[in-house]
Amino acid sequence: MKIESVRPSDEDIKQIKKMSVSQLKTPEEKLIERGEISIKKRIQKEESKEEASDIYLVEVKDGNKIAEGVFKPCGEGHGMNCRCSREEATYLASKILGFDIVPTTGRRDISNDNFGVEDVGSIQLYDYGEIADNAHLDDSEDGIIRLRIFDYVVWNYDRHDWNYLVTSEGKTTAVDNESSFGAKDDDAARKEIIGDIEDIADKQIPDDVIEIFEKYQNDPRVQIKLKKSLKEFLDVEMVNAMLSRIDKVSKFILSNGTIPSDERSIDTLTYR
Repeated sequence: MKIESVRPSDEDIKQIKKMSVSQLKTPEEKLIERGEISIKKRIQKEESKEEASDIYLVEVKDGNKIAEGVFKPCGEGHGMNCRCSREEATYLASKILGFDIVPTTGRRDISNDNFGVEDVGSIQLYDYGEIADNAHLDDSEDGIIRLRIFDYVVWNYDRHDWNYLVTSEGKTTAVDNESSFGAKDDDAARKEIIGDIEDIADKQIPDDVIEIFEKYQNDPRVQIKLKKSLKEFLDVEMVNAMLSRIDKVSKFILSNGTIPSDERSIDTLTYR
C-alpha cells in the first residue's frame, strides 16, 4: 500500500482549532486537574529497595471520585521537554493515536510540608485495573508487539520489566515514560529501541494496531490534533521527529502487516 500525504481541508483545521480543552478531557483527566491531592508516601525502587526521594504515591479526591497515582516533581528543569512534559506527551500520543496504552497522566502543583514537596509535577493515575499475577509477556503476544511499536513511535529506550504491566484482563500498560522523546543522538538508546523492534520483526502486527496507522494516515484531524497537542510540551524538533517515525513504521505495517527483519529495513527506523 502506498502512503500518500493527506492535506487537511480548511474546514478540518477550523474545527480542530475550535475545540475547547474541556471538550477533550476525560473524567480521569478532570480528576487530576481539579481533585484534592494528598501525598501518602515516597515510593521505593523495587530493584534496589532504595527510597526514591522524588517519586511519591498520591491520592486524588474530588467528591466521591478517588484514585491513587504517582507524582513526579519536575524539579529545577521544568518546562518544555522536561521529564514531566515527556510523561504528558507520551500519554497524549497514546490517547490521540489510539494505542490507549498509557495510564491517565496530567500536571499539578503540589505543596506538602510533611514530605518537603513544593513543586509542579506529573501525576499518573493507577487507573488500569487489577494487575495479573503473571504480569509480563513474551515477544509473540499481541500486547508486547503493540508496546514495542508504540515505544519506537515515542522513542522510549527504557522499557524494562518495571516499566510495563499487564492487567488481569490482558491489557498491556506502559508506565514511567519520562525517557520518551529524548536521546536523539544516543547510540545506546537506539540500540535498545531497535533491539526491541527486532524481537518482534516478521511477526504479524495485530489488526487493531494496523487500524491505528490506517486512521492516522487517512484522517488529517488526527495528524493535526497530535501535532498541536504535543507542541504544548515538546519542542518542534521532537514533535517532527515523532511524526517522521510514524511515517517510517507505517510504510512497513500498512504494506506488509509486519516489520521486516532484514538489515536494510531495520536501518531505516531511525530517530527522525
